[in-house]
Amino acid sequence: MENVYSSEKFMSMSSLDKLGGDFSALGFLWVLHDVLGGKSEGVVDLKSLASSLGVSMAEVYGYIGVLEDSFVIATHAEREGRRVRILTEASRSQEAVSTKPDTVNFITDYLTQRGIIPKAVPKHEDNPLKLKTAINLGDNFATLRGFYSVLKSTLNDRREFTYSMNDDNIPPADGTRITSLANALHNMGMLSAYEYKKSPRRTITAKIADTPDAHRFISGEWLELWTYSRTVSDLAGPYECVRNLSVMLPGDEPFEFDLLICSGGNLFWVEAKTAKYSSYITKYSRIAGLLGRSPANAFLVAPDAAKDSSQSITCCNLEDFPGLFRESLMTSR
Repeated sequence: MENVYSSEKFMSMSSLDKLGGDFSALGFLWVLHDVLGGKSEGVVDLKSLASSLGVSMAEVYGYIGVLEDSFVIATHAEREGRRVRILTEASRSQEAVSTKPDTVNFITDYLTQRGIIPKAVPKHEDNPLKLKTAINLGDNFATLRGFYSVLKSTLNDRREFTYSMNDDNIPPADGTRITSLANALHNMGMLSAYEYKKSPRRTITAKIADTPDAHRFISGEWLELWTYSRTVSDLAGPYECVRNLSVMLPGDEPFEFDLLICSGGNLFWVEAKTAKYSSYITKYSRIAGLLGRSPANAFLVAPDAAKDSSQSITCCNLEDFPGLFRESLMTSR
């Protein structure tokens, strides 16, 4: 089947393809103008578009969110795809003053009905490079685990470390993935020092930057972004999603949900832990009970987790999670 968004047909695709997915919401707006053929409105197949651009659905929704928040476009879901309307100056003003429905009405209502009181819903404007780095780390964690473990072990003292790719007999292809991750972290300012040497031994010498952003991302934010990306990419049709929602549980117990998603009238809960996860199972199983969730739609994702659905939440590792979530979506429709 012909790709309707091929780079041969659209100049914007061809130009952005040279950037390897590293472009801004403005670049994505250029693509929308192009695929709409100069029209102000039309239906766009976002999954095909994401595939042609070489980016994830999470990144596409991130660009759309930025453009919608800036009142540059307005969108809504349809059976054939997502209808996109490029706003004029007049329609932009009208859109800005109109009352938009809360995009997490179902989720906040669901929680409230169960005695869980949500606080203000946080808004996220994800850095595309940070999101792409998180996806790369999660998708290739088996390869990157050794480097990440050494990196994370220096979080508290911020000491400089040297990682040798010869000691672990790492093949060249895997070494390229590791250096690519280190480069991305350095480009985002999360490594204050970084040097790669090819000879006489393949080594990376680096030091984590003493910034809240670096600590947050390396300690676990990357896994939250990865689970968000992998869930959103499997959703079809309208959905609601909220991340890092602070709530008050019954008994005035504060808590923060990493990720809550409503799709097809069903609520899914995902928690991500890079630290030892087993100490959280009992507490999370209790909270899953408060939510009325079963192991089929409540997940605790951790790099070292053994697949286990014996309690009210399913524990799984990064390799198993996408398939388990996809299966849960299919059976709940």
